[in-house]
Amino acid sequence: MAAAKRRSPTALKKLYYKTMPTSTTQRLARPTMMPAYDWNRTRAFSLPSDQHGWIRINLRGREAGGIVPVDEYEGLCRELEQLIRSLTTEDGKPLAREVIRTAERGEEALALRLPDLVVHWEDEIFATRLRIKGSSVVSQPVGQKHNGQHALDGFCILRGAADLPQGDLMLATDIHRVISRSLQLQELVR
Repeated sequence: MAAAKRRSPTALKKLYYKTMPTSTTQRLARPTMMPAYDWNRTRAFSLPSDQHGWIRINLRGREAGGIVPVDEYEGLCRELEQLIRSLTTEDGKPLAREVIRTAERGEEALALRLPDLVVHWEDEIFATRLRIKGSSVVSQPVGQKHNGQHALDGFCILRGAADLPQGDLMLATDIHRVISRSLQLQELVR
């Protein structure tokens, strides 16, 4: 299914997403969302995410086929964090903005359902053809249906009477006008 979708013309993909229920598209995509791992040798694995890096340790006692002993958890997290922080583009720009650990010790991680490492990427990670320094891997975006990026400094909830554009989509370049107009309306009411 994944190969067929990759080779399909954009118009056909749009028709597919327009006519198929979301539950069906997700059910069909699920087998291709994660690579086939050899769980007997996999120490850590990535979870599907559209914009952040989510890494989970294959921790013994938590994962069904866990192989990493609890006492090796901290060292493996530290190793992965250092590796991620060292990743750069071919011209030396860092790829990771921040790496967050959700548990410090393996004992804490046993009860967690969260990823063990969460990576907030720099914008360079979303390049159409990303080349990682010192690697022969050339990354290309897999999904092109949803290509936005959430940012902690760009989230806005607006309540009240506002002159909003029609529809459910607003360009980020227009949001300042909506906020300014809303603030002006509040001043007039006072």
